[in-house]
Amino acid sequence: MQTIVHGRTVQVVLSPERRTARIHIVDDESGSYPPRTISIEQYLSAGMTDEQIARHVLEVVTMSVEQLARLQPFDRASGNCNRTRHSH
Repeated sequence: MQTIVHGRTVQVVLSPERRTARIHIVDDESGSYPPRTISIEQYLSAGMTDEQIARHVLEVVTMSVEQLARLQPFDRASGNCNRTRHSH
């Protein structure tokens, strides 16, 4: 499942047998970010379907990308053009 947010393609790929979701983000300007893998154990235990889980994860990532996009104009205004990529 994927969507485009502020010039970034966000894709969520579920692996229910591994109980994980892999998140891929590709930025039109900067290229690909390293993919992230998260546990979906709590969603499976709650009885959510694969589609519900994928939609939820995509929604959360989309909100995060939107928040970061709103902050970028402040970085540019302050002269900070470096884009920090955080790993968790």
